[in-house]
Amino acid sequence: MRPLDSSVVMASMHEAEPHHEACSALLLQGGRALYVHALAEVFSTLTGGAQGPRVGADLAHFAALVREGDPRVEAV
Repeated sequence: MRPLDSSVVMASMHEAEPHHEACSALLLQGGRALYVHALAEVFSTLTGGAQGPRVGADLAHFAALVREGDPRVEAV
């Protein structure tokens, strides 16, 4: 199990990110872990708190990932 940084998750969700393709490929490979703290960082970045959303990522996709999980990525 190899943990991912929140920046990898963010880049995989944001197509304008220069490393989008590589980060998406890492997630699709499976055998990765994501610390719960990293999920909180992604949530914070996506929602922006009182400032509103900071990026145009799919919030519904992120919510489903948190709620249902993904067999390729283990939350630890």
